[in-house]
Amino acid sequence: MSHPSVYDGCYLPTIAVHGLEVEYYGKRAHATIAPWDGVNALDALIQGFNNINALRQQLKPTMRLHGIILDGGTVGNFIPCALACTKWLTCREYTKGAFSARARTSAELGELKTNLVKCLEGAGISTRCTCKISEKSHYKGHSPSSLPSLIPDLKVNAPLGNRYERYASLLGVTFPPRREQEDLEASASTDQGNVSYEIPALQAVYKIDVPSGEANHTAAFTNVLHIPSNC
Repeated sequence: MSHPSVYDGCYLPTIAVHGLEVEYYGKRAHATIAPWDGVNALDALIQGFNNINALRQQLKPTMRLHGIILDGGTVGNFIPCALACTKWLTCREYTKGAFSARARTSAELGELKTNLVKCLEGAGISTRCTCKISEKSHYKGHSPSSLPSLIPDLKVNAPLGNRYERYASLLGVTFPPRREQEDLEASASTDQGNVSYEIPALQAVYKIDVPSGEANHTAAFTNVLHIPSNC
């Protein structure tokens, strides 16, 4: 497998990533008439973000935590709920978020995921909401059963790497020394990592010319590749 980049290489490290979704269930109430009757699921989700922000102060430089709100309610004058169109037209108090934890190795990621789960569960406890956490694939457009929620770090197969460099060199490609490539700070994740734990694998990158200071997953990088904006 190969990927466009701002440099050439085949021994670049990747980071492991684990995807989670959290759902909070509270109790519906009118925010002005009787807020004391409600249990606010949006407060729980926001508190989850606040807990994560506090945890970030003690994270290693190679660790990352990020997330988004998928469902935060629909109107401002009700304790957040999502309508469930059932026979009885009932309403359930509900918010939902998606989070990703990243670390240099799968072992480090296990520790980080444990702390992420504690942040989310603690938010439910402090707001009196029920908290449900589920595994979720990091990759968009796939059901949880079709892709694993854990994407491990990539184990580069040295014979494949050596052969790739040898043949690419015949085409005029030059590579930094292997140790220099391996020492680069990892910032990307790939499901090729899953493959590499099962069979010998490689994920090479090849350099394309982009404006100075730009990198992968930026608008300028996309423009150079002429990729449609809706991809």
